[in-house]
Amino acid sequence: MAHGYGRKEEDGIHYTIDLTNSDLAQLIGSTRETVNRMLQAWKNDGAIGYYHGSIVIRNLDYIKAICHCEDRCPMNICRL
Repeated sequence: MAHGYGRKEEDGIHYTIDLTNSDLAQLIGSTRETVNRMLQAWKNDGAIGYYHGSIVIRNLDYIKAICHCEDRCPMNICRL
């Protein structure tokens, strides 16, 4: 989603669409509570932040490591 809905800024990649934690949970087949805990852990680790309620990816390498990204997949199937 960062590639399709992200805008690169000085402080990270800003999402250009607003998603609630419930929306994210539905996208990944999880619960809102699990998404809340996951996002809070990533925020505590400095991987993400928030700007006006939208997610900002501050450390893309951290997110890539979680997804086991090897930077080899085409953009149309990239999970990021």
